[in-house]
Amino acid sequence: MSLRAPAAPAHQRRAGAIATAFAFSIVLVVASCGYTPVVVDRPPSQRFCIVESPAAAADAAASAALEAGVRTVLSRAGALGSCEQARRVRVALQGISSATEGILSIDGRPQARGLRVVATASAQVADDQAPWEIEGEVVIGTSSDRSTEAQVQADGRALAARRAGERIGHRLLGQSAAGTNPGP
Repeated sequence: MSLRAPAAPAHQRRAGAIATAFAFSIVLVVASCGYTPVVVDRPPSQRFCIVESPAAAADAAASAALEAGVRTVLSRAGALGSCEQARRVRVALQGISSATEGILSIDGRPQARGLRVVATASAQVADDQAPWEIEGEVVIGTSSDRSTEAQVQADGRALAARRAGERIGHRLLGQSAAGTNPGP
């Protein structure tokens, strides 16, 4: 009489080994997925508060988009703080330019065109000496319908300003300038 338990059939041993390997691989995938906590505990010296420049730009929607872009990036990184404790960053929209990229014509009639919009913004951290400038760029398509052209240009200005704001946020965090792709 043997004290050993009877051996399980080979197919049951294989199934158990496969299940163990699967469970182990799930643990590895979850551990390496790049998850970061939503709330990052940063000291006030590593948090930023965004304030608009006193000389507000004429395009209020683009100025608001600029600030929103900076705040979005800083918020995602847990680096957005209250103005009482965090370092103040003054952002300003310096200018917006646009140029036609090309025209699509069908049967000799213009159908659509591309519009490149570049927003130039500046930022200055309160304890730094000089402000620095950064650009956000976007290329958008427009139809030949004149009634929507003004809205498309307004949307393009806001999107380009937001991209500039996102680039400012990445620079504040010491990251490479993300969002430099000029595509939509």
